[in-house]
Amino acid sequence: MPPPLAHQATPTGTIGEVIRQQLSMTIYCEHRGCGHHAAVDLEGIQAEYGDNFPVSGFVARSKCSRCGVRRLGPGIGDTTSPLPPAAL
Repeated sequence: MPPPLAHQATPTGTIGEVIRQQLSMTIYCEHRGCGHHAAVDLEGIQAEYGDNFPVSGFVARSKCSRCGVRRLGPGIGDTTSPLPPAAL
């Protein structure tokens, strides 16, 4: 599998699709000078919002826990080396 992709411009697909493909998702703060990133708890998002919840919907609702900015980008990749989970 390819390494995680940073900063996909237009995330597509659903949380369920990402889980079924055994991928992980990391979300990155795009605010200048912050650079915070965290692994996304896909199963938690799936439990709360459902299998068909769009990745783009999750990204749009998220904000950085470090600086509070809503300018975030996802990275989706192999689950063999995810970052430790942390809330944004």
